[in-house]
Amino acid sequence: MLEMDSTIDDVQLRLVETDDYARIEFYNIPEPANPAGYEGRFHIAARSYGDPADDAKAINFWYGSGNTGGGTDLMSIKSDGRVAIGSTSGNLAALNVQAIDDFDQDIRLKGQGRISSQGSIALWLDDNNNSSTDDAFEIRSGADVTVFEVFENGDVYVRGSMVHSSDRSRKENIVSVNSAQILDQVAKLDISKWNFKGDDYSHLGPMAQDFYAAFGLGGTDKGIATVDSDGVALAAIQALLKRIEALEALLKEREE
Repeated sequence: MLEMDSTIDDVQLRLVETDDYARIEFYNIPEPANPAGYEGRFHIAARSYGDPADDAKAINFWYGSGNTGGGTDLMSIKSDGRVAIGSTSGNLAALNVQAIDDFDQDIRLKGQGRISSQGSIALWLDDNNNSSTDDAFEIRSGADVTVFEVFENGDVYVRGSMVHSSDRSRKENIVSVNSAQILDQVAKLDISKWNFKGDDYSHLGPMAQDFYAAFGLGGTDKGIATVDSDGVALAAIQALLKRIEALEALLKEREE
């Protein structure tokens, strides 16, 4: 039922439906020259009756191919304020985006796209179309200062300290190591200067495959966790200090 010029709550247009969605359909008659399959229908459908927690109490934006038959909800605004795009049912967040088909991205922000909180943190996705700098994903403070940045080539910038969890209560299978053996392995490790492919600046360090073969640390031979390289360095320093102290004791004994 369609009501016009309603005096209820100053509503000028009201669509009324009993126990179902009130719908508006948008349909274009296809040109005769267009092949089959060009037809499609858009619906705006709303249901205002039901429990507040009922996902069906919502306004939905729907599309169906052809001039008859079923279709799919593309977007839904729930009565409690949640917004769903793509997947419109289930355990939804305040804003839920999920691709219906196998798209490359669920969300794309072009140029200097940004997502800001009401507080002091903003997420920036910057493809720098008009800049000579690298594309980056940034987290900025309320003072518009970049505090975390991931560049297109994989480099990560952190403004401040990077803290890795090392809490004893989170660890198990704790065993002592032979620092002398670790020092010997460090001495055999090939340390070289190199650059990542595509980069024009150099780094210094071992190959991940050699590090993994020598110490068996981490879950891959394609990378080196800083917690492991730090641990190896500290163990080697301890072993080296013991050797220095032993040599100093031997020299002192000979001098006496």
